[in-house]
Amino acid sequence: HRAPGARFRTELEDHFSEEEAEHVLDTAIDWGRYAEIYAYDDNADVFSLDNPGAEEAEGLAG
Repeated sequence: HRAPGARFRTELEDHFSEEEAEHVLDTAIDWGRYAEIYAYDDNADVFSLDNPGAEEAEGLAG
């Protein structure tokens, strides 16, 4: 399961200013990562229920 960050950014901008929407999204990203609920890839601007770092770690371990 994956979703583009723009999807959530657009929804937030329907209710907040662009600056406030970005702040809310940044907070959600931080808390989601902290709680390990979902991953967020900054480079791709994609949320994921998978842990993208796990595949990389497996490759280094194997």
